[in-house]
Amino acid sequence: MRVRPLVIAIIWRGDQILVSKGYDHNKQQSYYRPLGGEIEFGEYAADALLREFREEIDADLTNLQYINVLENIFEYEGNPHHEIVMIFQADFADHSFFEKEEFDVVEQDTVEKGYWKSWADFDEKTPLYPVGLSALLFPEVRNHQNLSDFDQLWNFNNPQETEQAFRQLLSVATTSGHIDYYLQLLTQIARTQGLQQQFEAAHATLNEVSKDLNKVSKRTLIRYLLERGRVYNSSGEVHQSKPIFTEAWEIAQQSGEDFYAIDAAHMLAIVETPEQQIAWNERALLLAEQSKDPKAQKWLGALYNNLGWTYHDQKDYNKALDLFLRGLLWRESINDQAGAFVARWSVARTYRSLGQVTEALALQQRLFDEINTQTLPPDGYVLEEIAECLLILGKEEQATPYFAQAYELLSKDIWLTKNEMPRLTRLKTLGAV
Repeated sequence: MRVRPLVIAIIWRGDQILVSKGYDHNKQQSYYRPLGGEIEFGEYAADALLREFREEIDADLTNLQYINVLENIFEYEGNPHHEIVMIFQADFADHSFFEKEEFDVVEQDTVEKGYWKSWADFDEKTPLYPVGLSALLFPEVRNHQNLSDFDQLWNFNNPQETEQAFRQLLSVATTSGHIDYYLQLLTQIARTQGLQQQFEAAHATLNEVSKDLNKVSKRTLIRYLLERGRVYNSSGEVHQSKPIFTEAWEIAQQSGEDFYAIDAAHMLAIVETPEQQIAWNERALLLAEQSKDPKAQKWLGALYNNLGWTYHDQKDYNKALDLFLRGLLWRESINDQAGAFVARWSVARTYRSLGQVTEALALQQRLFDEINTQTLPPDGYVLEEIAECLLILGKEEQATPYFAQAYELLSKDIWLTKNEMPRLTRLKTLGAV
């Protein structure tokens, strides 16, 4: 018997890691273990890892980073074993491997199965080996199952209220020892500050996050990059945001973080030149349509909307209308009433651009009636469109009060007052305010 030097790779796909499944007939127990193998004499651990992955699943690795080493003394099939296991974090060089749900793992004369598994899949019946790896990779999970999912607290219509809700969690997050949770919470506080035009405060909050980026998961790093980029973009420093969003896109793609990769692509579509906007929107849309992550699929409505407006801005109104209608069908299929309302408004707005003003007015009036019937808050954009349609149809006198109400509501919008002053001035004039 001898001590075996081994090397394994931790490859993350969101909150899952890639493992092979084995079985100990003597213990009558299944178990999971990350892929890797034995280090040969005269071979560096990183080189052994690259070789093992080519032999086991015909895959190349990139972004290798040493994490730690574990000593493992155990019995397998009734025989004693002693291993020194070097642990690396890595990514697949070919991103298509992140999309596979099952792998054939060639181990000498046998073929085992490889799967993506999260912390919840490892227990006493199917443990994760080597012993100590679970505590190394998931140090906070067992103690912090009751931490709130702060993303559920988002109200994008009221960033000030959302910031207050997030700050109420700060003391718990600070004392929890869960650094990823704490820092991701700070990134979202920075986002609320950016939406309130408090750009210096947002950058200061993100500066706090940046101090510990060497200690965090890929997801935390991606969320930090996304919010830093958003603050630069919202404050008018678009040139600063592009490379940051690009880095977020690349890391998210490499890590199998589909939801955040789509977020990065949709932001690149916003900040890029008109020629590149469609390409980035289509990349994001394709990823959302193909992703097996339900959270990533939820991007579809927003992406149909964003790509529709890109085509609308380029005066390709028929393509825009097709996308808005697809978005409407998708929103209705998941019973997203608020999203369907916005999609119907976009369809009506495009009818006006196509010169179908009567149809546009009828749709906007239905939305207006829906607001009144369901006692929803008044919508300045609906009022504005009704006024514009009435004006085109030569009904200036009927249009005036709608322009006035639209101005009263939309002039309170921080973004519009900063970026659309001529539009607000026009509403004020036509509304005789």
